[in-house]
Amino acid sequence: MGFLLYFKGRLSGLALHVRAESKSYESAIKLSLRITGSHQASVTVIDAYSGAQITRSLGANFGQADCEISLDRFGGWYDLLVTAAEDSTFAYRLAGHVETGRNSVSDPAMGGLLTLKV
Repeated sequence: MGFLLYFKGRLSGLALHVRAESKSYESAIKLSLRITGSHQASVTVIDAYSGAQITRSLGANFGQADCEISLDRFGGWYDLLVTAAEDSTFAYRLAGHVETGRNSVSDPAMGGLLTLKV
């Protein structure tokens, strides 16, 4: 799995941890979202290729949630933006490609073949 990470902002009073993993030869990525601190957070994962959104509520004191995103439609490519309703300056972006062992294609957003939706 190749990737790029981008992070900005700070959630006051809490820390949001984002972990991404993929299993060999599966065209999907699993995100594990975990929060530390005494506040809860409403976290949204936006798929920049499709515009699809997944929202999870994380409880205070080590609340966590997982979400799995299929990458079949875009040939194993992903560009995901994680935001939190409690802080509009917070952004955690993950982009890359998951190798599945099958024939691959170039990034669909390269050269304007697809317009990213974030």
